[in-house]
Amino acid sequence: MSRSARLCSAAIVAVCAIVVSRASAQTAPAGQPAAGAAPRTLQLQGRPAIDYSTAHLERKLTPLRLSGAIKLDGVLDEAAWRDAPMATGFIQNDPREGMPATFDTEVRVLYNDEAIYFGVYAKDEQPGEAIINDLKKDYNREGSDGFRVILDTFHDGRNGYQFMTNPGGAKWDAQMANEGRDNNANWDGIWDVKTRMTETGWYAEIWIPFRTLKFGSEQSQVWGVNFQRKLRRLNEDSYWAPLPRIYDIERVSMAGSIDGMVGLRSGRNIRIKPWVLSSGTRIGTKPSNGDFQGGLD
Repeated sequence: MSRSARLCSAAIVAVCAIVVSRASAQTAPAGQPAAGAAPRTLQLQGRPAIDYSTAHLERKLTPLRLSGAIKLDGVLDEAAWRDAPMATGFIQNDPREGMPATFDTEVRVLYNDEAIYFGVYAKDEQPGEAIINDLKKDYNREGSDGFRVILDTFHDGRNGYQFMTNPGGAKWDAQMANEGRDNNANWDGIWDVKTRMTETGWYAEIWIPFRTLKFGSEQSQVWGVNFQRKLRRLNEDSYWAPLPRIYDIERVSMAGSIDGMVGLRSGRNIRIKPWVLSSGTRIGTKPSNGDFQGGLD
């Protein structure tokens, strides 16, 4: 082989090495998509394929506007709950990604001028086996059965409010930014929930006043939303808008949506706390002059 031919062969080998090296550098770790890559499609034998890039677009609800009152008791016996649109068909992302939830969950949505309501029926053939590890505020949500909702009220695919409860009615909430890269678990929103156990599962009735949330001024609102069901004894997590195993509910860019809510006004989530400040001295049995102040924060 001539000297020029040898030089040409060496150049081709070098170019191929550079291409392979760059491709390797851009390959994501096993089980994770490359940076900027679209979510993958999951195909399971005997099951419809899940295209994670479009699946959330099919998950839409239009909440029913209330004309009467709702008693927050976990019973869901008002007529409005019967007529409300329902989210169902939860899909596991762990442990059997892409498979239907072992026990499905039904979520209905209502609203009025003051608040949004979620009526949850978490089916369970063995409700007595449900795990409730805590009843206090901001409980350990990983160690208990539970239901969580995330609301992306600006529909920007990045930020949201999270509300979670367990079968015992414990509450956990947080503000989230940048799809979970920033979380404020110290945020203390105004909301309430009542739960009820039955022979076929457990119910939760959730009330979230609009003054707790910030959202745009559009006459007709569109929010991102997703629901999570945690079945602790099976280490199972399932979602309404399906998610790959590497993500959880904070991946709001893959959330479903609720739309058609009109005439809403956001609030400032202000709580009034009375306070008292006093000072003084006492000599023997005679009180001395002192200062007393009070007010509201």
